[in-house]
Amino acid sequence: NNKQEGALNVTRTSVGLASFALKTWCFLLPFHQPMALRPLRRVKGLEPNVIEFLLGKKITTVQDVLQRNVFELTELGLSYPVVLKVQIACQKAVLPKPATVSELLEIESARFLSTSLGALDQKLGGGLPTRTVTELAGPAGCGKTQFCMMMAVVTAHRFIEAKCPGSVLYIDTEGALSSSRIMQIALHKFPELGSNAESQHALAKRIHVIRVETSRQLITRLESLDELAFGTKATLLIIDSIANLPRTEFHGWHKGKADILNKEAALLKRIAESFNIAVLVTNQVTTRFDDNAGGDAYVTAALGNTWAHSVNTRLTLNYSHHESSRYMSLIKSPLASHSSFLYEVGLSGIEQVHETDGDRSLALISSDQSATTVSIQPRSSARQSFASARAQHASVFAAQSHRQQEEL
Repeated sequence: NNKQEGALNVTRTSVGLASFALKTWCFLLPFHQPMALRPLRRVKGLEPNVIEFLLGKKITTVQDVLQRNVFELTELGLSYPVVLKVQIACQKAVLPKPATVSELLEIESARFLSTSLGALDQKLGGGLPTRTVTELAGPAGCGKTQFCMMMAVVTAHRFIEAKCPGSVLYIDTEGALSSSRIMQIALHKFPELGSNAESQHALAKRIHVIRVETSRQLITRLESLDELAFGTKATLLIIDSIANLPRTEFHGWHKGKADILNKEAALLKRIAESFNIAVLVTNQVTTRFDDNAGGDAYVTAALGNTWAHSVNTRLTLNYSHHESSRYMSLIKSPLASHSSFLYEVGLSGIEQVHETDGDRSLALISSDQSATTVSIQPRSSARQSFASARAQHASVFAAQSHRQQEEL
């Protein structure tokens, strides 16, 4: 009896230490273990009655199971063999699975979603990267929502053309999405849809729109998005915009605002990695003062540096000196260097404009921007800045031409 009691104490101690290690692991590394937040309903090998029992005890995810030891789970009312089965199934759910080189190459080829903008796709290696978060920042009226609606159309059409399952999840926080505008973009971008009402209907059904009005609603939606993303085979999640709700609910810096943004960033990264989804969010702009330049004011992306480090790719939209055209800049990317592209907002969404010699100053405008300090110009100062840049470019070009003539 003494030996059995001693063995039992050793077992309890070992299980307790293992439980402590699991709790510490789950607490310290929630952002790096997205599969730990997988709902129990999506864990293979669990009986439906066991799942319902655990849900009744408010144990809803794999992490909830792994944070409890054998004794804690048996005290809930489960038998020892059932507890072991549940633990093994949950452990398998979070263990990384081996992959062959062939499978990795297949995943690599499906890493991007085309934007239909040739210059941008080429620079990014194929389009918006999946499993990451891409941000599109810019002042009002530059075309952020138009870009989002176009991406929804292009992605949904890709599935129809390939006759394969897939969908787009579109979370609208500003009420800016227009269903009629989405169909207008679709009909002008893909004219063949005009004579095929069935294909139009199929495309519209693949874009799932979710409207939220508060930051709490957005977080709740993101936390419960797994079932919809899994059931519809989503490959693109759009949030337009990520900045609207926290900036409306909190004025200036506030700890609650920072907590919300950190929570949203963690959820977006988990969703992107868990479902191999490309996440696209839009951001607004704010005015900052540069202490190193005499306190001069400049317009930049909102939400601060912490949020800027949460996104993998950052694109900005700016007004140009032309009345109708604007320019898009690739500011931050693990795949490409800084660059800029001219575009216009047309019937088919964002339409690329080919640059002329006079517009080569676009590259100079964004060359000194960093991933976190982005200079975005409002409409009022855009023409003046561009005129100065073009004059400088013309002066340099004239000096180079004069030097070449002297050498000849």
